[in-house]
Amino acid sequence: MEKFTQWRDKATGIHPFLIKNQQKPLALFLRNPIFFFIKLPFIVFLTIVLLMTNYILNFIPLDLIRRYSQLIIEGIICRMLLFLLGFHKISTHWVRLFMNHKLPKTTPGEQIYSGDLIICNKTSYVEILYLHFRYHPVFTALPSSKPDTFPPGVTCKRTLVQALKDCFIIPDISAKDCEYIEDIMKDAKLKKRGPVVLFPEITTSNGKGLLRHYSSSSSTSCFGTTNISKKDIHILGFKYEWSRFCPSFVYGKVYFHLYNLIGQSYNKMVVRYLSPFDIPESPNDAKFNKKETNEELNEEEEIEEEYDDDEEEEEEEEEEEEEEDMYDEHAEWGNDIIKKLVNTLRIKQTSLTVQDKREFIDFVKNYNTKKFKKKSH
Repeated sequence: MEKFTQWRDKATGIHPFLIKNQQKPLALFLRNPIFFFIKLPFIVFLTIVLLMTNYILNFIPLDLIRRYSQLIIEGIICRMLLFLLGFHKISTHWVRLFMNHKLPKTTPGEQIYSGDLIICNKTSYVEILYLHFRYHPVFTALPSSKPDTFPPGVTCKRTLVQALKDCFIIPDISAKDCEYIEDIMKDAKLKKRGPVVLFPEITTSNGKGLLRHYSSSSSTSCFGTTNISKKDIHILGFKYEWSRFCPSFVYGKVYFHLYNLIGQSYNKMVVRYLSPFDIPESPNDAKFNKKETNEELNEEEEIEEEYDDDEEEEEEEEEEEEEEDMYDEHAEWGNDIIKKLVNTLRIKQTSLTVQDKREFIDFVKNYNTKKFKKKSH
């Protein structure tokens, strides 16, 4: 559509906010209401039970018992909801970026533990249900304002209800609600809260191209300079195979989207897990390895050095340079992680951000208002 070309990415030609659903034949128009009204009471009931269970189980004092209770009870409810939404079978498989890299022998997503970091794309509320069913994680939301108003590496913890709401409304995060990612991961590991989920895009897109986070074009990383190790990171991507109605939700009326999604007899979700052998080594891993090497060298021979004032000044300058290099290294590593997510999904990175989506939604609202006024006159 010509009126929306402003939000088409110039480099790739991708429009990440538009979804072109095909027109349905008459038979489907007659079938959709039947499916909807049969399934809706069960979906409403299970949603209420899920929210109540999610609230009650948090009061179990023993971490291990609480964790397994949440995984089993809430996991079953979420899987039933996904089944009613048409996701009868969910395909999961490993992805490797280089043919000479081997694939893990374990089931995809099996070795993800409390305190690990899951990095994935965001296209629909369906993904929130899948992640809750599989891992009962700690959902987070990155600040949607520009990075100069927040320190790098901070995010905000979200409840299940808030995580679902963030799929419909762009979250407005304040600085006082944010914590460092590393602290959230440590707390999740200590209290067995599950893995931490991070959505670099912040908001939803149609899945054809990945939205760019503000930090991707700056000298900082959305991961900050936190001590995150390669072994704690898991990259996964969600894709949908559809013919008439796309399960991705970008904007619009939630009930209309839900009506069409329930009306489809079958929906297919594919979850692509990047092989851990393809995840890039973090700067902290490199420093740890370097430190171990230096310690081994120091054990072999002891070197006595005498420092004068000039040498101390030189050392201070070197430390400042090292600190600047550290920010550059983490920024480069953060961008590399996002590239791996793009490659896992077999899509392209766009230059559009969450702010572009805000402008797009405002434009659509104004356009529809003007169109309605013309029709009423």
